[in-house]
Amino acid sequence: MADITIPIVDEAKLHPLFKRLINSPAYQPGRKLIKEIAEEFIDIDGNLFEQFQTTGFNQRLWELFLFEFFKENKFVIKRQGDNPDFFITKENIEIAVEAVTSNPTDKDENTEQLVKKAFDFKNKDEQKTANRHIIDQTTIKLGSALFSKLQKEYWEKNHIKGKPLIFAIEAFHHSYANNFPDYKIASYLYGFEIKKEIDDHGNSISKYEFTTEYGFNGKKIPFGFFNLEEAKNVSAIIFTNTGNIDKFNRMGSEKGYCDDKVILFRVGTFYTPEKIEYFEYYVGSGEHTETWSEGVSIFHNPNALIPIPKDIFHPNRQMWQVGKNFDGYMPDFFPYVSETGNLFIE
Repeated sequence: MADITIPIVDEAKLHPLFKRLINSPAYQPGRKLIKEIAEEFIDIDGNLFEQFQTTGFNQRLWELFLFEFFKENKFVIKRQGDNPDFFITKENIEIAVEAVTSNPTDKDENTEQLVKKAFDFKNKDEQKTANRHIIDQTTIKLGSALFSKLQKEYWEKNHIKGKPLIFAIEAFHHSYANNFPDYKIASYLYGFEIKKEIDDHGNSISKYEFTTEYGFNGKKIPFGFFNLEEAKNVSAIIFTNTGNIDKFNRMGSEKGYCDDKVILFRVGTFYTPEKIEYFEYYVGSGEHTETWSEGVSIFHNPNALIPIPKDIFHPNRQMWQVGKNFDGYMPDFFPYVSETGNLFIE
């Protein structure tokens, strides 16, 4: 069986993250796990290895992540033809799933400079401005990627027609993109911003303010994806900010695919009903056992022509709209964002 982690193209064409994966001893667990998953993953268009190693690294990694996520959630998975990327079946319901990513803009050096400023804690004003820019850009990037998929009208294809359709999206448009929780995409999908107000008793309260347009840096996009006419053909959106090589490295470590020289330390924030809390642990120590579902959100389309049952993805984090309010399900542990320290001890 061919090994996806062995280069088949010239080194000059290799993606920087692929080179990190195969060259860094600290990524031994992820390397072994990705090789194992790729052996089971059906390469329907014959370019999985080449794209994973070059310009399509993040897109292909996202597909491998979704493959494991669907398996963990006990779906029967079928891959056939050019699109969509998956057909998944559970409880006699077959769902078409198309994988989507937000990708870097060519020759965009400005964004990476802003990313550096976002970590410049010595200059709070510039840091705040940079973060605001990056957050706005994320909304535009995710919105544009989903809107582009609508133009393909998958629901008109004979092998998809009459089935629920899901777009599964992750942000890869710059090096900091995985550091944003799912609030912005929820805001974009349902078309709301949360506004803080003070009531008659001096208490701070949050209200949903719905809008139809979002502007950033001279560019405007329709706001409220689920309210778009063509979006009624999309049953739900899947999103996570964890489908990167660090996730695969942690999951590989959980399976014992590393020796004592590899040390992984994870820190981040997670949801509680009272406030956002902080967590930290050594991967594989037994303090916490991660799953593929951890950090994944499913957003149900209130206007879907073919909705999906809410229990089909239970007990994952889910959100749905009820009138002008929202309801959903939150797992006991749901990380908003996290970072992983990858160390190799000589």
